[in-house]
Amino acid sequence: MFFFLLLFGPWCRRVVARHVNGTRRLSARGLPEDTESIDPRKTGETVAILIPIRSTNERRQKRLCSLLLSFEGWPRAQMQVAMLVSHDSIVLVREVSQSLRSAGLGAVRIIHEPELGSRDATTEGARHRFGAQRDRRAVIARARNYLASHALCHQKVDWVCWLDSDLLEVPSTLLVDLRKSDVSLVVPACYCSGRDACGRQIYDRNSWQDTPEAREEVRRLERSGRVDDDTIIVRGYGHYRHDGHVLAIQAAPLFLDDLKRNTPLETPLVPLDGVGATAIFLRASLHYQGLIFPPFAVNHAIESEGLAQIALKMGVQPYGRIDIAIKHA
Repeated sequence: MFFFLLLFGPWCRRVVARHVNGTRRLSARGLPEDTESIDPRKTGETVAILIPIRSTNERRQKRLCSLLLSFEGWPRAQMQVAMLVSHDSIVLVREVSQSLRSAGLGAVRIIHEPELGSRDATTEGARHRFGAQRDRRAVIARARNYLASHALCHQKVDWVCWLDSDLLEVPSTLLVDLRKSDVSLVVPACYCSGRDACGRQIYDRNSWQDTPEAREEVRRLERSGRVDDDTIIVRGYGHYRHDGHVLAIQAAPLFLDDLKRNTPLETPLVPLDGVGATAIFLRASLHYQGLIFPPFAVNHAIESEGLAQIALKMGVQPYGRIDIAIKHA
């Protein structure tokens, strides 16, 4: 027994399996013990930071630039930044982003966003309107795909980090910490700022792990014919609601704060079925191989959650880091 623990103990600490309805399901895992071999300062790995910007102002853009320049542990010459900017904001973004161009980054690209769908679908009013979620996120998905296709065609990179343009607090070691996860797709936990009604709870509820109850409720609705392949399911409402091709179910998934409460600190990597886009760190090869943000339903998920579903179909398990926190403004 001692020999078994000596031989397989480190592996057992890294991967913990659980059983759900009689099937083996991957659960939380630990970080690799050797992180020196994946240090970008030694490997020379490059990362492209991709940021869609629908609308902004001078204060917000300056905060974003300061955030980007605060990253440490990843040489700036090995970092690229690309922003997709709407017509209304492109002059401001170009002016404020001059600090990035003189900071020694590998490349800074500002890409003009073409008309990719109805602008009404992405207004602040549509942001929280339940019935508008499928159209709204379809436009966002098309914008993300446009940015990826243009930003990643100039020079091949090893990693991609998607960032929201309105983040308030991000650890300066975010890039290297996510890289040390040593997985192909990982997201941190994004919390509210604490300055409004959201309090300090989880902000990005598009990062979730499905539950047997939620899966069974979806199957039941599919069998009843109440949902079709084009219907997207919105998590976290806690009650049934149906509006066109948008459906909220009663059974809730596990969000990253739920998983943090029930996961040992030594296994901070938790498997996810959906990921939010406030911050996503992934192997660039996944995009090169066809991973997209679907502007249509994939297993009733769209945009970043749909990306996670496609990744799973490609044999890539998305993970969340319950020990890394960022804050949204």
